[in-house]
Amino acid sequence: MADALYQSETAIELAAAWKKAIADFLKVQENLIKAQIEISTKTREISERWLDRMQSNANFTSEFVSKLAAAGTMRGGMAGMGSPVATDSR
Repeated sequence: MADALYQSETAIELAAAWKKAIADFLKVQENLIKAQIEISTKTREISERWLDRMQSNANFTSEFVSKLAAAGTMRGGMAGMGSPVATDSR
């Protein structure tokens, strides 16, 4: 009888240990998922900022080249962009 009681207590302890181990694993997994979501969000935000910057640079370059071509000279193109270099009389 004592042996059966001991086995029963051991089974209960084992079940409790497994339950705790599974809960700990799920907590670690939850934290990893949160970290992955945070990294993904930050990466997307950085990518969007770089894309905006590249688009802005491309628009500026396109506008500058168009004005430079229309002006026919570098000084005339810079004047079209409102550059103070173009008004320098040196």
